[in-house]
Amino acid sequence: MFSLPPLPPSWDGFHPLVVHFPIALLLSAPVLVLMGLLVHRHRHGLNVSALVLMLMGTIGVWLSLSTGESAEEWVDEVGAVKSILHDHEEMAEKAWIASIVATVVFAAYTAVPWMMKREVARKWTLLAGALFLAGYVIPCLAVANTAHLGGRLVHEQGVRGRLTAGGVAESSGALPREREEDEGH
Repeated sequence: MFSLPPLPPSWDGFHPLVVHFPIALLLSAPVLVLMGLLVHRHRHGLNVSALVLMLMGTIGVWLSLSTGESAEEWVDEVGAVKSILHDHEEMAEKAWIASIVATVVFAAYTAVPWMMKREVARKWTLLAGALFLAGYVIPCLAVANTAHLGGRLVHEQGVRGRLTAGGVAESSGALPREREEDEGH
């Protein structure tokens, strides 16, 4: 029989549900920026679409941070889990700041020609767009590194979040039993 998990989960239980959205959104946005540089006729629409992705991705990073901080209370911070968890949280904060800065800069890049009510010379548009994309590597790397550290917590250290029958999220920072025995714990 098909059944749904108990909903809504507690705030910390949302972390596994929201973490993937900012990754997809923020890493997809530069594709639209690049398309806007290449297809000048549709530049404004493509830039607005990229800006919407960046805004939603930045909000998603904030949601991931908030739910992650709540979920952290359930994790047993033992051994490597403590170090990786700390690095994961620090990198997530850097990703949030970098995504905010990039979104604000790109909003200005998109809005200035519209507010001036005139077209900016194509060479300046290309230069500014290329410089933005070069700088956008920073939030992309921050998001990718945050995701990598989260993956290490889950796949190497066995940190899991799950919903119990009562709808309360629980996590365990302990290593799976077979890993504990292999490492002599």
